[in-house]
Amino acid sequence: MGTVSECFPYLVDTSKATGGGFVSDLRFHPIIKAGQLLPIGGLDLLPFYVEHGARRGMEGHEEPYHCLGFLIEDRLCYLSDISRMPDPTLSLLQTKQIDLLIVDCLRVEPPYKSHYCLADSLGLATQLEAKQTYLVGMTHTMDYRTMQPDLDARTGGTVRMAHDGLRLLFIY
Repeated sequence: MGTVSECFPYLVDTSKATGGGFVSDLRFHPIIKAGQLLPIGGLDLLPFYVEHGARRGMEGHEEPYHCLGFLIEDRLCYLSDISRMPDPTLSLLQTKQIDLLIVDCLRVEPPYKSHYCLADSLGLATQLEAKQTYLVGMTHTMDYRTMQPDLDARTGGTVRMAHDGLRLLFIY
């Protein structure tokens, strides 16, 4: 929250807005600790750590850069930025019935330091036995018209490329 307050003060306190435009009305729900259930808007969210590339640590060594994924109502798994799934997180998710997996998929060609590529995303969908998977965060090199038919043939329609304007119904 300190970083958000410093970089975007008008999002935290609308009286600090300097332009004449509209400022979003946001309600922040700070996540104090990954692994701790967080009820928000009538839904139970479980934040957990995944790796999103690496960074230089205090002593100059590379160490994993952690970001959060979310398990919502024990059935929807949201992973917008992931390069590696830690074993404890994978073990936790494998105990759940994942109806909907929304997962990062930057491009077809691996490797990429901070994002999953197609093989990673498809592998995770298989490991979690997700009923339905949507790929997000793709580059312009992943053309929906050519790739979706191939994905349908490979996965029986259980993996789809998300797109602008897509709306998903999640009944919990």
